[in-house]
Amino acid sequence: MRILITSGFKEAKFVRENFPNHYVYTSYDECEDADVLIGFSSQVTNQLLDKLPSLKWFQTLSSGYNTMDLEYLKRRGIQFSNGRGLHGIAISEDIITKMLVLNRHTNYYMENQKKSTWKPHHEMEIELSGATAGILGAGVIAT
Repeated sequence: MRILITSGFKEAKFVRENFPNHYVYTSYDECEDADVLIGFSSQVTNQLLDKLPSLKWFQTLSSGYNTMDLEYLKRRGIQFSNGRGLHGIAISEDIITKMLVLNRHTNYYMENQKKSTWKPHHEMEIELSGATAGILGAGVIAT
């Protein structure tokens, strides 16, 4: 199987190491006869897909696929998979980080540090230890 990975060399290295019987490429120019494409849907257009006449499957590394022309993929017979849940841990950790940054007024203190001044923030900081936070949403992050 010929796999074209456009998202980066980290993913290509992983696939090469774990699937040694497959050919892995990182450039459209290297592999016009790719069977599989792995990359971000926001970076893939119909014009790029036209350069891959043998393509049978496109795996996007994002959960969103609103930029994809699904009718085009269907006409071409290309299977399409999105990356639902792929970034769940990273996004969840980012949310926790932002909660701490906002609660501790980090931006305010960073601006003062650039000015070489110390001015305590006028709002009291709430300790988060033992607190309960609710995150509303759908998908793997908020369920």
